[in-house]
Amino acid sequence: MSYLHIGIDCAPLTPRPSNYIMDAVAIFDVPPADIPKSFAQTFGAWEWCVPCSLSVEEIEQRFSKLDEYFEELFDSGKIRGAIRGAYENKPE
Repeated sequence: MSYLHIGIDCAPLTPRPSNYIMDAVAIFDVPPADIPKSFAQTFGAWEWCVPCSLSVEEIEQRFSKLDEYFEELFDSGKIRGAIRGAYENKPE
């Protein structure tokens, strides 16, 4: 099993990053029920480590679609930034 690392940062007084995580992980065929609670919440910056049935290589091939989604959110002012990564083992 691989892991998808996603971080989303939103401005104060705007919808929280949790509003966008489901659409982000849907790109990687992760059902909403499999999204764990975020492991870090620093003000508007939240991070998730999501189990994924895809290989790291398959995840990386879909990053362009995720980047488009993040760019759309950024350009519309919904987020201030985002990060993503893929791991073979769950990071400690």
